[in-house]
Parts: sequence; C-alpha cells; structure tokens
Amino acid sequence: MERGRNRDIIFDGSPNVDAITGLPFEAKGVRQRLIEEMVEALNSGHGVCFLEMDLNGLKGLNDNCSYEAGNEGIKKFAEEKFRVLDESEEVVGFYFYRPQAGGDEYKAVIIVEKGTEGKERIEAKMREKVEMEAKNKKGELVTVVLSGSIGMIEVEKDGETGAVNFREVAIIFEKMEAEAGILLDKEKEREKKRAKRKTIEDVGAGTSGEIRDSLAKLFASNRRLTEEEIREQLQILLATAKAEGRREGRQRR
Repeated sequence: MERGRNRDIIFDGSPNVDAITGLPFEAKGVRQRLIEEMVEALNSGHGVCFLEMDLNGLKGLNDNCSYEAGNEGIKKFAEEKFRVLDESEEVVGFYFYRPQAGGDEYKAVIIVEKGTEGKERIEAKMREKVEMEAKNKKGELVTVVLSGSIGMIEVEKDGETGAVNFREVAIIFEKMEAEAGILLDKEKEREKKRAKRKTIEDVGAGTSGEIRDSLAKLFASNRRLTEEEIREQLQILLATAKAEGRREGRQRR
C-alpha cells in the first residue's frame, strides 16, 4: 500500500508488513514512537484519536465464497479505510496498522486538526460500508457488503494545563486502548444480536416443512444441544407459526 497524502506520522518502526493489506504490524519500538507523536500533537493543540476496528462477516465470506475471497475482503476493507483517513481534511496525520496476521482487526492512531469535530466525522466515515464482488460456491458472481465494528476514543489537552510529557501520554494511551476495546466488544455483541434476530426472521419466513427438516437434522446430531440452541430453535418455530398464520389469514380474505 502506497504512502498517502496525510500519512506524515508513518515511520519505518515496524520491520514486518502484512502480506494481505500491506499495513505494518505492531512491533517493538512502534508504541514508543506513537507516544512521542501523540505528545507533540497534544502539545500543539491537536486532538488524538485511537481507533480499534473489526471486519464483520469474515467467516460468512470464507464459508459462502472462499478463503481467497475472505483475504480479498480484508484487503479491500483496509484500502477503503486507509483512503478515508488519507482524504479526510480533519486528519493531520495517522498510523494505520494491524495487530496480528491472519485476523480481521485493524488499529489506528489519528491526529485530528484542532478546532474541528474531527472525531465524529471520521468515525461516521469509517462506519461506511464497503462493497466488493466475489464468486460464491456455485460459481455465481455476488455483491458482498463489508462493514466494521468500531471502538474509538479521543483525547485533547486542556488549554489551561501545561505541556504533557511522555510518561503522562503513555498512561493516556493505555487507557485509550482499554476503553476503545470495551466499546468495540459492546458493539460486536450488539451486531451479533442483530444478526441472530435477522436469521430468525429470515428462517421464520420459511415453511413449517422446511423448519421440520432443519430441526430433524439438528436433533439427530450426536451431540447435546446447548440451552442457547434450544432457545433459538423455539424462537424460529414461533416466528414460523406467526408467518404462516399471517399467510393463512391473507388467503382467507
């Protein structure tokens, strides 16, 4: 991935680069350099944001299409989000990186122009969905919509306080990472619940015969069902009964 217009805090601190996205990995010395950049930014009156983001739906992309499509999704998502940061007028500089290989996580330290509502605008842009085309297991070309769950924290220096030092900012950085991680986990949990509700609604719109077949396979498996699986199947049955009741009502009319 090429250097961008706003990539003025990128440095050669990471010897390892992700082969899929071209983004650097976390490495020894990177954190120290980032904190130094944060000290300078805060003492110059700029805001600093820490972003932690996960790509949603990677497993579904791998299962329904292929692992090659999954890797392409990781790459495409990274390229689009890098472009957002690079082209945002509110961004003074940023460091966009990957915490580990083979995952679907991204992190960024973003220096925001002072006197702007940069954090809100950047977060809204980073939440925008990304579309890509991929072939499913049947060989059909389908459009896949990629989205990300986000945890984002901003810190600014109070104008009345004196200059901050490395030790103070190191503590701030640790707190930002922890708080962003908590926000990300909460959002991922909400996304998981939304996806489950949609699955129940979609399956519930099927016929009772289809549901019987699905349940027969589930209960015929040689493993003990979890309480959550039983609860979910009951929800599907209820949704199906309601859908069939509505269909019968329309037919009577």
